[in-house]
Amino acid sequence: MTAPVVTGKVVRECAAAGIKHVWMHRGGGRGWLNGEAIEFCRSQGIRVIPGECPMMFLPGAGWMHRFHRFVKRIAAS
Repeated sequence: MTAPVVTGKVVRECAAAGIKHVWMHRGGGRGWLNGEAIEFCRSQGIRVIPGECPMMFLPGAGWMHRFHRFVKRIAAS
């Protein structure tokens, strides 16, 4: 997790290292989200998950994370 201003540098390092999946956790405020970094990843064949909290998808996550997952499922329906 980094500030959006350094996300571009981080994803370029990921591309150089051969990383093929990047999860940009939004967190509080804007978190990692950076539109230019997302586009760079896509142009390099790196799959991006923009803005979702990883804890929402882990089994045994706390109640708040389960609640967020529930709300996301309802909103997607």
